[in-house]
Amino acid sequence: MLKLFSTLLLFALTVTTVKAQVIYRKMDDKTVSLLKKAKAHYNKQEYKQSAETYSKAFLIEGYKVPQSTMFNAACSWSKANNIDSAISLLTRITINGIYDDYNHIIIDPDLESLHNHPEWENIVDAAKRNSAKNNQNLDANLMPIIDTMVRTDQYFRMRYMDSLRKYGDGAPELKQMMYEYKKIDSLNLERLEKIIAEYGWPTKKQIGANGARTLFLVLQHADISTHKRYLPIVHKAAQNGDIKKEYVAYLEDRIAVADGKKQIYGSQIHRDSNSKRHYVHPIEDPEHVDERRAKYGMSPMSEYVRPYNIEWNVQEHIKQSIELMK
Repeated sequence: MLKLFSTLLLFALTVTTVKAQVIYRKMDDKTVSLLKKAKAHYNKQEYKQSAETYSKAFLIEGYKVPQSTMFNAACSWSKANNIDSAISLLTRITINGIYDDYNHIIIDPDLESLHNHPEWENIVDAAKRNSAKNNQNLDANLMPIIDTMVRTDQYFRMRYMDSLRKYGDGAPELKQMMYEYKKIDSLNLERLEKIIAEYGWPTKKQIGANGARTLFLVLQHADISTHKRYLPIVHKAAQNGDIKKEYVAYLEDRIAVADGKKQIYGSQIHRDSNSKRHYVHPIEDPEHVDERRAKYGMSPMSEYVRPYNIEWNVQEHIKQSIELMK
């Protein structure tokens, strides 16, 4: 039986991947291919190649690409120590654009090399202004709490993943970070429970899509008993259109895996502790998993698993699942 190692930050990563794939379908096929190659280069720490590949994709589209994609390219330029190119892209999407993820831009470790640049504060201020403008109609009592939750939730996780890429599994640098983010998880769960006790699951009108994503990330990082307790609330929020339906799928899959069962939607990916390769936890009725995923707004399995260097093959998955479930 293979030893399991749950991929850290899996949900956060998959949310980004799903959004990007939806956008990809509106682009030139060559652009799509280049963007995927750029991300693959980044994952291999080939930052210069990643940034250059992003640039080729942007030229095809005349830079009419999602600003989040340009943010990713800026991260690659920063990690490649090409500070001017990174600053140029961030200026384009913040000062001259609408990029508003202020919480992300101030904590992303990929951008630390830019913090002493003369334009850095202008970029950060612009992202903050964009955020304030876009969130001005949201609940003034809830949003400061949610902003604190997302900053603290992602701060140590981003640094953990950065160190994991640098040093590999088992590095001493990772132990303290793991302790810190587990402590933050506990504090954020208390905040989430207080919010739900007072408001129920907040509506999209109250906290927006990003706020809902933050609350769900915090819930994802809780234990399984908490997942089970809040599953009915998450179901209702999805039915009301206050969160994405895919969040329900992620939660149901996590609960199934924790209970030693097959997952339904294929969202849970593990890594073999010996080979270090990722694989999909066994899926119930894998022949129809893409149909179930489509109903929840999720991308096909072949696209979903690609960032983990997995080639989706139903028959191979069935064979592997027989061994895993013994």
